[in-house]
Amino acid sequence: MAPRRPVVIACCSAANTDPGDYMYTQAISGPVDVITGDYLAEANLATSAEAYNAGTHPGYVPSALDGLQKSLKTIAERKIKVIINGGSLNPKGLAMQTAKEIESQGLRGLLKVAWVEGDDLLGVVSELLQPDEKGRLPHLDAANPSVQLPDITTSFLNHSDKVIVSANAYLGWRAIHAGLQAGADIVICGRVADASPVIGASAWWHNWADSDFDALAGALVAGHLIECNQYVTGANFSGFDEYPTAELIDLAPPIAEIDSRGQCIICKHESLPGGLVTEETVKSQLVYELQGNIYLNSDVKADLTEVRVRKVGNNRVQVTDVRGYPPPPSTKLAVFYKSGYQGELNLQAVGYATPKKWELAEAQLRNQLQKEDLLKDIDLLEFQQVGVPEENPKSQLRATTFLRIFVQAAQAATIKKVWEAWMYNLIQHFAGASFPLDLRSLSDPAPYLGYFPATVQQDRIKELVCVLDESGHVQTTAVGPPRLTEPLSPRMSYDPIEPQSLESFGPVRMVPAGDVLLARSGDKGANCNVGFFPRARLNNDETWEWLRAFMTMNRVKEMMGPMEWKDWYHIERVEFPNIRTAQLLQATEQDASLPQSTSLPRDSPAFGGNEGPDTFLDVPQESLPGLDFDMGTFDFDDVSLSTAIDMSVFEPDFLLGETRLNTDSQWDQSPTINVAHIGLCDLSHLTSEDISYLSLKKCFELPSREVQDKLVEAYFTYIHPFLPFLAEDQFWSEYDHDLKHTSFLVYRAMLFAGSPFIDTQVLKQWGFDSHSNAQESLYHKARFLFDFGTEKNEMHSPRKGIDWLDVALSKARTISARFRTSPKSFGEGTKMVKRLLWSCTIRDTVLTLGCRGYDVMQSNMIDVPMLLLQDLDDPKSYSRVYGSDSKQSLIKMAIMVAELTRLSNKCRPLQLLSATSRDLSHGVEPWVRDRLLAIERASYDMAMWKQAFVANLSNFINPPGSMVKNMVLFHQNVALGLHSTIDYRNACLDTLQAAKFRCHGLHAPLAILEAVVHSLY
Repeated sequence: MAPRRPVVIACCSAANTDPGDYMYTQAISGPVDVITGDYLAEANLATSAEAYNAGTHPGYVPSALDGLQKSLKTIAERKIKVIINGGSLNPKGLAMQTAKEIESQGLRGLLKVAWVEGDDLLGVVSELLQPDEKGRLPHLDAANPSVQLPDITTSFLNHSDKVIVSANAYLGWRAIHAGLQAGADIVICGRVADASPVIGASAWWHNWADSDFDALAGALVAGHLIECNQYVTGANFSGFDEYPTAELIDLAPPIAEIDSRGQCIICKHESLPGGLVTEETVKSQLVYELQGNIYLNSDVKADLTEVRVRKVGNNRVQVTDVRGYPPPPSTKLAVFYKSGYQGELNLQAVGYATPKKWELAEAQLRNQLQKEDLLKDIDLLEFQQVGVPEENPKSQLRATTFLRIFVQAAQAATIKKVWEAWMYNLIQHFAGASFPLDLRSLSDPAPYLGYFPATVQQDRIKELVCVLDESGHVQTTAVGPPRLTEPLSPRMSYDPIEPQSLESFGPVRMVPAGDVLLARSGDKGANCNVGFFPRARLNNDETWEWLRAFMTMNRVKEMMGPMEWKDWYHIERVEFPNIRTAQLLQATEQDASLPQSTSLPRDSPAFGGNEGPDTFLDVPQESLPGLDFDMGTFDFDDVSLSTAIDMSVFEPDFLLGETRLNTDSQWDQSPTINVAHIGLCDLSHLTSEDISYLSLKKCFELPSREVQDKLVEAYFTYIHPFLPFLAEDQFWSEYDHDLKHTSFLVYRAMLFAGSPFIDTQVLKQWGFDSHSNAQESLYHKARFLFDFGTEKNEMHSPRKGIDWLDVALSKARTISARFRTSPKSFGEGTKMVKRLLWSCTIRDTVLTLGCRGYDVMQSNMIDVPMLLLQDLDDPKSYSRVYGSDSKQSLIKMAIMVAELTRLSNKCRPLQLLSATSRDLSHGVEPWVRDRLLAIERASYDMAMWKQAFVANLSNFINPPGSMVKNMVLFHQNVALGLHSTIDYRNACLDTLQAAKFRCHGLHAPLAILEAVVHSLY
């Protein structure tokens, strides 16, 4: 018989918080054969157990019932099968309630409901938790000699007050399969293994035998991939930063198409726009919660050693080459018990010497607890320092960190006494302390559950399925244990076999791991795992060889650091070469509480998604294809500017037409300025000799109106876009309507700035034989006006923007000496002030680079928020030389220039560090050591700016080549200034680590320094 087409299985839930809407969405959005849902985390049954036994909780997951209520009619119409574990503690109760809904919606006879029983072993758990012949309790890691199980792990068995509240075995696919075979349309389960619904549906669809282990293993992996719902379509994905935020909102739930061999394609409904299915999202979920290369299930073992992941279409990824073997004779048994009470308190500290403050707070509390003889009654007392204050913070929030005081004890009264001890010392707190007014988390202790991950022999489980027909009759079918099993072998674990030496990959630089690697982690009990694999752009054999050589077991210890790593931790490591992934398991049986209850990082997805990729690593700079961290210079060929933008010819969208300029009158060249739109300040403060000298130098003379037109056009075409801070609409209004507002000095600066871009023939008509001669003449005339103080006010009042260019171009190098008032004096938060001050800062930075000096206007002198697109709405709305799309594109580029300026100002103090601390003969001073990471961070930020700039080039609509080149040159000069600092940092590391760090980047030619200044000024 020919094999059936692949079965289409859609997931609708990964947790009890997922709404019922997901089930309905999966049912109506495209063709589906089966809908599955996993509503249960490890602790869900236990947290509901007491309320269920007290009659205050239905025992099943309410959102599961909600999904069924919304979807029953569609399920019946489209003949979709539904298999969910939303029955939780009471699968029969949910099945009966579903049957009532079927009746009430007029679907009687169209849908048949079944439920699975046998997972609840609370009644016999005491018998099951007996030691074996070696005295070992049936713990999940009992047979692993490398894992240390402290006494606290099993101490609950010796305390009558530590009552077991739930004990549920992880069931397999056999009862689900039997229910489908009996005609059930909806199968309600309690605790089953996460992938069991998918395995059961696939086995029913393809008529697999329980010995078709390769096919069953493939379905196990498919179920594993989709059971966490959007985790495989973009959620909890460490590579999310490469995608627009809009694509990560309303992520579509996943689908698995499983063929007769167990191979699957992971996808989503094409009609749902949100979410993404890529090789990276699939690999991320594949390594989630794995414990080695063998993925265990009560029905089959899946060997993932040779697994392959391959994109086969848009949002379609195929997973193949999974091998299957007989299951173990045992399955997992989750045992939860009342462990005691816990409380916590968060203290905040702001300001200087934070570590000393936390040291004092801890010493005060411990001293009081010791005096009251309370320490012996406390099971756990931790002082967790969270966060590090930002260096040179700009707000109180950025200078604030907190201390989490966490305590567990057998009795609630003990927790309350800890609170009282803290209150005793309350008024003795350190300077800059704050704390919440709601202290109930410590004064009113909460009970917490302990967790013992046990195993149970499958032949001890009485697993059955109950099928309810339309008359209310129940047909019960018992399913026995697997017919064929084999004992578990020790988990494989190894460091790289015959790796390349790390030195063979060439020069390195330190970058965040997340720039190179993606990671996903998960947890099972108190154990967590993490898998590392290259980002898509680096997914090649060279990167894999580096990764497998680099990511050793010891390396993970280093990445965790001494504050996270504990002596009793144990690490195992395997490789999946076909998907270029290094998988590591961290066994951390340090306590028996719920994974999320004690330590902030204990929730393992946080390790792979944040802690791991945010660690800095030494990464080969040049030998890995696709790895471009050169922040030193741009190569226009490398970034393909010639294909993204026509750099040689740029024709602006001139919209001036017949009315562009009023040329009816010619301006007389005269020492007396008599031009409609030009305003010359009162020169009475100047001596007659000064005025005569300025007249002699022809500072008051202007070219013909025709030449002025071309110079003004050139300014707005090539200079104004670089930073569009001149109010263009106001300028043209004054230019056209004889409004005498424009500063003569500003106008002179505009003419000078536009002079390099006008035609040579125009220059010759004007009397200059070259651009350089014209520039020199215009520059000196503007400079004389500035030096003689023709603009007598120290800083023009920023009325509306027409004077900003004056301040920015003419006074960028001197304004800070006079600027001592807060931006608040100009009206805090106004667009005008932000644009004015950023204009000055940017041009001061460029001039500083050109002069190779230190910043005149430093970032801490004007604490102004970063420019945003809305701050530049005014210049975006009007232009005579650009269309609206082009102007919008230029505005975005201006934002990037402001961001680069911010980075430059962050780099300047670091450059000063390297310039003043050269002598390393006596070692590296402690204060210098503190800045080494800041240097690397600055280098990294520069690389990221370059990456974003290159990525956005294709989005810029016909920007002028000169502007793009100016931005490149600006970046090169900032990077060049940082280059010596990086060299100095490397010398420090040589001294500290006795390791040779290679030089980074390429030296930009010194000639570009003058090019920047001349192209802008």
